[in-house]
Amino acid sequence: MGLSPAFAATAGCRLASPVANSSRFLSLLRLSRPRLNAAAPAVEAAKTLERNVPMKEILQPLWVVEPPNFLRQPVWKQFWEAQFANRSFFFFGNAWTSAAAFAFFIWWSRVFDPPPKERLDRYWLNSPKFRILSAFHNPGKRPGLKISLMTYEARYCYRGLDHPFTLNEMKDFLFKLREQYLVNKYEGIQFPFVFRQFNRVSTPGTLEVHTSPALQQQPHFHEEAAGHH
Repeated sequence: MGLSPAFAATAGCRLASPVANSSRFLSLLRLSRPRLNAAAPAVEAAKTLERNVPMKEILQPLWVVEPPNFLRQPVWKQFWEAQFANRSFFFFGNAWTSAAAFAFFIWWSRVFDPPPKERLDRYWLNSPKFRILSAFHNPGKRPGLKISLMTYEARYCYRGLDHPFTLNEMKDFLFKLREQYLVNKYEGIQFPFVFRQFNRVSTPGTLEVHTSPALQQQPHFHEEAAGHH
């Protein structure tokens, strides 16, 4: 099989001139470098900024975090194909699809949803979190009576109980009603009369404490002259 004249001439030049081969190799390296413009100056003078450049003009993230998509596939396709992988189905497995499916299952099951109104008194109205929030959003007030009324409302209006309170709960409600009346009538009333104490109480510089008189020493009946018969 013969060679074309053009190919034979090119091959002969490459074999005959090693200098030409090296020059072609150097020109190939120069292709990956930026070509300098001979007409332009080597170093341009730095321009003075006329305004402050905010960071949003330098970095513009599309989201909080942009995870790289190494598979070059949409998320739904990755999730679908993961269901047929070994030891990875729905929330079983250790892949990200398992965690996502478990989060979806928790949302679908509604186990962490707020309780309905007919079950507020079962836990929420007696929980420490609810009492702390009630005290925080009602500074200087006593929401105990209101909480009792909310318990009554949840049982009577939403659950349908004709007699929502037991005897002890009714006594507790009346006790809170009495305390609420005393607190509103007498400003600054404290512990001996109601269950309330202020954390900043001013006391005099010299606090006089009057103690009860000491008990008089009485002789023991064995020490008496008559003795014990």
